[in-house]
Amino acid sequence: MPRTRSHSTVSRTESGLYTQAQPWPGPPIGVSVLCTAFVRTRITTSSRNRPPRFGGPVNQANAQLEALVQGGLDPETVARRVVAAVRDNDLYIFTDPEHRPVVEDRFGQILAAFDKAANAQQ
Repeated sequence: MPRTRSHSTVSRTESGLYTQAQPWPGPPIGVSVLCTAFVRTRITTSSRNRPPRFGGPVNQANAQLEALVQGGLDPETVARRVVAAVRDNDLYIFTDPEHRPVVEDRFGQILAAFDKAANAQQ
């Protein structure tokens, strides 16, 4: 589910939902999408904050996920990248260039589909 929400957020941002489809009465605003790899946070222990009325903390121990998170980027590094990107009014904020091949592959497949559509009209 988190990936679905992430794709939805990116799609809404790209389509200008927040800045064009709904006119903003105030000063112009910028919108950026933060696309991170793993960041060293305490996300794997977030259930510690679950209120008692919802059952309280749950043991969600996952050693593999914990190792990925703890091997992730330093939060201050991500913060500096975000501040710089917001100042530059960047739409996309990537923190980890090693994911570029995945994005290139996805776009390659999308462009190939456009090529098929063009060829089908001939």
